[in-house]
Amino acid sequence: MLVLSLRNFPGFLVVPGICLAASLLISSPIILSPVHAQNKRIVIAASTALDGKGRVLHDVRIVIEGSRIVAVAPADPKAGPADYDLRGLTVLPGWIDAHVHITWSFGPDGKNAGQGATTPEAAYAAASNAWLTLMAGFTTIQSVGSPADVPLRDAIAKGQLPGPRILTAVEAL
Repeated sequence: MLVLSLRNFPGFLVVPGICLAASLLISSPIILSPVHAQNKRIVIAASTALDGKGRVLHDVRIVIEGSRIVAVAPADPKAGPADYDLRGLTVLPGWIDAHVHITWSFGPDGKNAGQGATTPEAAYAAASNAWLTLMAGFTTIQSVGSPADVPLRDAIAKGQLPGPRILTAVEAL
């Protein structure tokens, strides 16, 4: 599984055919953090790309430099060899969820067990929620607000944990 989780990079979803799945799925686990991405150039070859503006593009190269997508264009030899060959798959922009409680988790009784908790278990649950959210295809989320969002948001932004970009109100409105 390849996850491009880069600060200021909206990410992509890659799916067989046209059904929706998780972020950039291929066979080996690689996570590129902002630190690793600073000077890295990546070229992705894809059979089909949804550009997020309503267009369907075919036989494209997606060129990423550092943490920015710098080109999405028809396959062009000048783009260089593809680092990731995703032909046969569909690439689309990462999703945004505008109402999440990323640091909440549920106990055996089915009730919220994570709200306001500062235990190591709560931190593990929040990190797990971030990873699962990213794997579900969400590359940006808006948390409705919890002080516990801040260390998780900062760890993800620094590349210490994999997860979506977190926008948070910090305190509930």
